[in-house]
Amino acid sequence: DSFMVYLTLSEGYKSGGLGLRGKRLNTFEPEIVANTEVGFKFDALDSRWRLNGAIYRMDYDQIQVQQAETGPGGPTDVILFLDNAGSAVVQGAELETTLAFDQLLIRASMGYTDAYYNEYTVFLADGSQFDRSDEPFAVVPEHSRSLSIQYRFQTPVGMITPRLSYSYRSEIFVGLDAKANLYDGATLGGQELYNARVSWIPSDRWRVSAYVNNIKDSVYFGGGVALGDNLGTTTKAQIPPRHFGLEFAYQWE
Repeated sequence: DSFMVYLTLSEGYKSGGLGLRGKRLNTFEPEIVANTEVGFKFDALDSRWRLNGAIYRMDYDQIQVQQAETGPGGPTDVILFLDNAGSAVVQGAELETTLAFDQLLIRASMGYTDAYYNEYTVFLADGSQFDRSDEPFAVVPEHSRSLSIQYRFQTPVGMITPRLSYSYRSEIFVGLDAKANLYDGATLGGQELYNARVSWIPSDRWRVSAYVNNIKDSVYFGGGVALGDNLGTTTKAQIPPRHFGLEFAYQWE
């Protein structure tokens, strides 16, 4: 009664359409994905321990991707448009667990993703073709994991709940144009973050929380856009440095 295995087979569809590619129209085909997933769900210790796992595979046909190219105005003239990349595969595994005791709550998860293109040929503005099938899959980290520990205890002035959390993701590729894969700056390094929060709940209506995010004051880039053939550089968005604050919440009837 506390163990379940499941199999999912499904197919998804995203319609094609028309979009601007500079001063001309660009057509893109419908995207179709076939999804297969096998997983399990397990409860033990009077449902205080939960363990879920899954292995999945998604096969894309005519996957739609955001692309960029140089416009007639030169390297600084960047044209963004939506087009098809042929076929691609996104597959991987996920595992998550929860331990829930009277006052202690622990949650952990980890994931592995293997994403790649089988076929990715683009037609450039000058009519030539460029094979991008060896290019890394954009904005998909290969590894990810997280852990959070929360403890709650009752005091004469209300419930106090401290919480520590940790998260990690491996490097990601943020290239958009045909030559971004040749530029080292198109890959953003992995990031590892530590956060802390403590909440005070004096009544059913009030909640006061204090938090510190990015405790180690680490410098990471959470996202960006690489244009190797255009600007020859990457526009990166740095995550906030160590910061802290207070939150007040009140719930009306």
